[in-house]
Amino acid sequence: MTDPRSQPPGSYGPQGGPPAPPPYGLPQAPKKSRGWLVPVLIGGGLVVALCCGGGVLIAMAGGDKPAATVSAGETTEPADQGGSADQDAKEEQADAPAGPPSAKVGETITISGGLTGGDEMAFTVRSVKPASSDNMFTQPGAGKKYVSVDISVLMKKGEALMTGNEITLQGKDGEVYTNQFVVHDDAFEWAKLSSGQRKSGLVFFEVPKAFAIKDAKVLVQDFWDSKPAGQWVL
Repeated sequence: MTDPRSQPPGSYGPQGGPPAPPPYGLPQAPKKSRGWLVPVLIGGGLVVALCCGGGVLIAMAGGDKPAATVSAGETTEPADQGGSADQDAKEEQADAPAGPPSAKVGETITISGGLTGGDEMAFTVRSVKPASSDNMFTQPGAGKKYVSVDISVLMKKGEALMTGNEITLQGKDGEVYTNQFVVHDDAFEWAKLSSGQRKSGLVFFEVPKAFAIKDAKVLVQDFWDSKPAGQWVL
């Protein structure tokens, strides 16, 4: 019988068995280790960061929105595709003083006022057009003409004296014109209105001949502080 120790290492033993173990004391080849890569990579990253000068912070963000990059003494925000401009415009509009309600010819503006503050009136401007007087003694001055505003006033609550002086006319240049007395069959006449009553008629204004109705405004005044409570843009 053959002594297994006499066979060369790696050969099969008798009867095709597994290879014989190496003789005692024969060292095995050590396994290769890559543990040295970790400290090398970390050290290399620190060297690169220090060489770039200053601390650098990179924020990783998910999704499609680019992340903000912050460096010493400088801040760079991602582009918002015009969002900042829109926000600034909205803030400017919010800061602007609110003007009186606006309407077009044929529409109605309701205001409140009166002695007790509980009156409510609905004003409607029905038309604005050049006009003339039916009386030779009430004619426009030299270089002037008349413009008439056809108004209708409905007293919704309370009661109030309507004179037509509540209505003014403002030109494109900002000049404001007040009601003029003109003899005309359809002129607005003073009337004390109670709840549910209505009064209509023409309110006249003397304006320069060059006055343009287009882009002018008809204003209805607040009862107490004479500030515009509503406007019709022509």
